[in-house]
Amino acid sequence: MDSKLTNLKGFHPYTSIKLIDETYIFIKDAKINDTLEDGSIITSIFENPNKNYQSFYTIKNNGINIFVLEENIVFNPLNKEFIKVKDYFAAGPTIITYNSIYGILTDTGYIKIGTEIFKDW
Repeated sequence: MDSKLTNLKGFHPYTSIKLIDETYIFIKDAKINDTLEDGSIITSIFENPNKNYQSFYTIKNNGINIFVLEENIVFNPLNKEFIKVKDYFAAGPTIITYNSIYGILTDTGYIKIGTEIFKDW
């Protein structure tokens, strides 16, 4: 398998993110200059094909399922370090896939979803 296709980073398009005004939107509906709940401002948005239909991992957080690819980087509160999702104790593999993945960049370099903190691309 081509390593470029297995090292993808991103979220399932229907992963919910919370904005500063307390509303939730799907990550696919995010817009540049939207402000996330922690005050981070979205500076860029991308959609990439998931050519090999790589499966997502899920992290359950505050009643929300966060669907994210295994190569994304998440903060591990146990050792206070950023690690890959696939190595995170709270993440589990799924059989869920989608033909595209979405990502955002923020002015802080972080994406907060519930209590989880991800590094942006």
